[in-house]
Amino acid sequence: MEKNSKKAVIVSMVSIKGGSGKSTLVGGIAGFLAGMGKKVLMVDADNQPSISNFYGLSKKALNDNGLNELLKSIALPIDCISFTVWENLHVIQSNSTNSSIVLWLQEQNSNVLKLKNKLAELRSEYDYIIVDSPGNYNKLTEAVSIAGDIIITPVEPSQLSASELKRSTINMIAEASIFRQLDMPSIKLFINKKNNSNGSRDNIEKIRALTYEKFDLNITCMDSEIPTLACYADASSKQTPVHLNDKRAKIQLALLSKEFFPDLVSEIDTFMDGKAI
Repeated sequence: MEKNSKKAVIVSMVSIKGGSGKSTLVGGIAGFLAGMGKKVLMVDADNQPSISNFYGLSKKALNDNGLNELLKSIALPIDCISFTVWENLHVIQSNSTNSSIVLWLQEQNSNVLKLKNKLAELRSEYDYIIVDSPGNYNKLTEAVSIAGDIIITPVEPSQLSASELKRSTINMIAEASIFRQLDMPSIKLFINKKNNSNGSRDNIEKIRALTYEKFDLNITCMDSEIPTLACYADASSKQTPVHLNDKRAKIQLALLSKEFFPDLVSEIDTFMDGKAI
């Protein structure tokens, strides 16, 4: 890879409630940004390695290197990258059992900084590095939250999600932030898997009404909401970016990406056939 002046934004997708739709959104947002011409690296740090196989590969990493070799410095970061069949879209695959990496991370407190430090070595190669995380609390989840410039948290409109959000996910991010010193991320929440039921609407109101004064964190709930649509699951099975197959999904990802990455607003409008949305 050639050196350039890029400095990637590192995005950590974090929720310690399983089934929140993290991996699907990582694949969708990464594919959308790559389609815009941005160079994107996905990193699969989930214990259910969906992102590793979300898109077909055109070139595997040297010696099948992946997350294990990246974290443990067994290989250079650049040699842990696989190329997908989609232009501008690469991935570091999960290639070790989650439990073995978690045990290794627990050996020394400083190990939770390894992911952040290793991804920093790849900043000049990409526009965006998007990291998927486990859907439960462990040291790898901490490492992912520490690595991000932005932390994105999908929240389902359910009573359980509303009660879990502050108690588990936000509390974990706050506790992990002691490793960050002054380098604090912005945390962006968004409603995922919205449906038209009364319960869903009530829970969205409760989630949006939550306050976070006790946490010394920059937390914002995005206006955009992603509904439950079959096209997101279909995109994974077809190994195709969802915005190429479904106009509604393309509009939703465009709106969400504008909130996540405000500096891309004009480029997104151009990408959407010049129509401001």
